[in-house]
Amino acid sequence: MSLRIKEVLKSKGLNMTKLAEMMDINPVSLSATVNGNPTVAWLQKVADLIGVEVVDLIERKEPPISGCVMVGDEMYPIRCKEDVLSLAEHLKES
Repeated sequence: MSLRIKEVLKSKGLNMTKLAEMMDINPVSLSATVNGNPTVAWLQKVADLIGVEVVDLIERKEPPISGCVMVGDEMYPIRCKEDVLSLAEHLKES
């Protein structure tokens, strides 16, 4: 599981040092926990302290893309982000 704690802190005008102060722990301990395997309870504590939901602290995988795009009489299958980018580039060149 990848975490977005640093990104979320930055968006709130905070940093890891400030979070460590808020949690009353050593910054080294905070870093070790973030880079280790934090529990859900620990993530909930962080979320509560900085005013976000736990899910905001967890990096989400991109949702799957599936479908097709019709351009004129041509149909282009879309299975992933790369297909979308490739189609955009193709259309730009046309």
